[in-house]
Amino acid sequence: MSYTLAGNGVLTDIPWVDLKSSQLDFLVLATGSIEQHGPHLPLGADYLVAERIAQEVVRRFSVLQLPFTPVGVNFMFQNWTGTLNISAETYTKLIVEIGANAAKICPRLLIINGHDENQPLLLTAAQQLVTDYGMEVVVFEWAELVLDILRSVCESKYEMHAGEGLTSLFLHWFPQHVRMERIKEGTQISGGLASNDIHLDHRAYNPRLINPSPEASGVFGNPSLANAEKGAKISEALIKRVTELVRELNWEGAAAR
Repeated sequence: MSYTLAGNGVLTDIPWVDLKSSQLDFLVLATGSIEQHGPHLPLGADYLVAERIAQEVVRRFSVLQLPFTPVGVNFMFQNWTGTLNISAETYTKLIVEIGANAAKICPRLLIINGHDENQPLLLTAAQQLVTDYGMEVVVFEWAELVLDILRSVCESKYEMHAGEGLTSLFLHWFPQHVRMERIKEGTQISGGLASNDIHLDHRAYNPRLINPSPEASGVFGNPSLANAEKGAKISEALIKRVTELVRELNWEGAAAR
């Protein structure tokens, strides 16, 4: 049976004397962003999802969750009210320095990302942690891990931001945070292979700054098609994939070996 430290496996809740690396299979760090997600979802949507996944991991494995800022790197929606942005340099340095210090506790780190613009910086930070501190690091962005499920469950034919998939997940996990009366179809995505549409198998990266305007809701997709049942299917597949990932890495029970 997996051993969970007192305080539910969260570093901030544990006395230092209880930190024994032999009891931990790996560490978990959740990261996201604070950015607009339309009129119906909270600014902290990305971080809330990553944090929830981390909590599910803590429940299933002998792990310790590291604290981290909910703020990430925001380019596309940086000019929208409420969106917070830190520099790429600051974000990468935070990941590396927290990881390097945490390596004293356990050398294996799973980074759960809820925001796509963080991903390239997380890969850079992971490489540095491996090279400079001898850690084993795995990074995933949740939507990328279940793209096939999002496409099969969702009825909408386009989605980039705050659309059917994310809203469904919120209706399942965080219904108290969804402003149902404000849900409506958003802007339709254009741009083909460079559109960042999750329904495309092949995509090119085209950084775009999207500014607020009187007619723009901040939604790029159709959240009106979302429901909790779809969210439950996405959640089930997501937790199953993460569990498979940990076992594929042979991290379950690593502390005992």
